[in-house]
Amino acid sequence: MEHERWTLVDRLLGAALEREPDQRAVFLNEACAGDEALRHEVESLLEHHAGAGHFLESPALELLNAAPTADTGAQFVDRQLGPYRILSRLGIGGMGEVYRARDSRLGREVAIKIATERFSARVEREARAVAALNHPNICTLHDVGPNYIVMELVEGDSPKGPLPLQEALRIARQIVQALEAAHEKGIVHRDLKPGNIMLSEPLVKILDFGIAKLANQTTLTMHGASLGTAAYISPEQATGGSVDHRTDIWALGVVLFEMVTGERPFDVDSFAGLALATHTTPIRRPRELRADTPINLENCIVRALSVSSIARTSSMGKTIL
Repeated sequence: MEHERWTLVDRLLGAALEREPDQRAVFLNEACAGDEALRHEVESLLEHHAGAGHFLESPALELLNAAPTADTGAQFVDRQLGPYRILSRLGIGGMGEVYRARDSRLGREVAIKIATERFSARVEREARAVAALNHPNICTLHDVGPNYIVMELVEGDSPKGPLPLQEALRIARQIVQALEAAHEKGIVHRDLKPGNIMLSEPLVKILDFGIAKLANQTTLTMHGASLGTAAYISPEQATGGSVDHRTDIWALGVVLFEMVTGERPFDVDSFAGLALATHTTPIRRPRELRADTPINLENCIVRALSVSSIARTSSMGKTIL
């Protein structure tokens, strides 16, 4: 099945699952518009879903609770979790281990993040909101269960500075476009850092909205903050304050500072260290480290790194000139 067809089937399956069972036939009649093959594909997946229930809940949690192996990262490899065959471990993410897997239903490879604990209802709600995002610069979320998230598999490299100025700006503009789209839907990433930015030419992809928080739920607990990376989180985030889209503006300022200069504006490794540094250490100007940095770009970076969130730009789109 071609990528466009997969995308359509995925979208229709998700929309059907959001409806009551007795409403799905009418929905598919309208949505498939006489395409019987398309309807059959969606209906077969609905049947599979109904029979499997939370198909990752039992095997995934059982494996997590099993006795540890010499290499705990290998405990899922070569296992079948519902329709997903685990192929290899990709690494450690914000809330668990990430694996490459193959979806036997749609014949595609995906990335699966498996958490060590069952998700709360809030996480599942946020994941559904993220899954509704449709933007070329945002990694697609395909599926969510009681302790796992299934995402688009994106391969490439994370940005490492210093980069040519035009390349840094090209990457930054695509990050801005992705986060603007999320902010318009009320979603704040909260964990923007180079490890969650993938250069998958020609596109830049933003990964891991796994700890994103809906913008109208503004208070960030320190448990949530511990999922982030200290060097990139905002001062208000580090101290457990209210979080909105301006937290992502701060993180983009740090990322852009690093892409331009090859260094971070603050050398910290803890939330307390960040809070202290931002309030006691004057920020270095990028032109001090890289003389050819345009003054307008420097001003944009410095403003994004204002300790007071009110002093930052009012929207993501105004961060980069």
